[in-house]
Amino acid sequence: MPVPWEALIPFGLLTAMFGAAGTLLNVSTRAQNQGKPPRYQIDRWDEMMMNRDERLTGHKRGQTVCLLFLLAELKLIEILLAIG
Repeated sequence: MPVPWEALIPFGLLTAMFGAAGTLLNVSTRAQNQGKPPRYQIDRWDEMMMNRDERLTGHKRGQTVCLLFLLAELKLIEILLAIG
């Protein structure tokens, strides 16, 4: 049975567009999660930890604080120790 070659162009375009849409969705999702995959089956413990991380870092997926903040905090502790 012969292949209708003119049908392969729209098939290739559709395949490429679905691939591009999926890739852009994946990149967008990972960019919003700081490069980490999305979370599934989040329980109460995970929600509490996400709230804690958001309070510490300003982002739900962040788990470390800014180095400048740490340096400022250490400087403040040194000042308080020098005063007291």
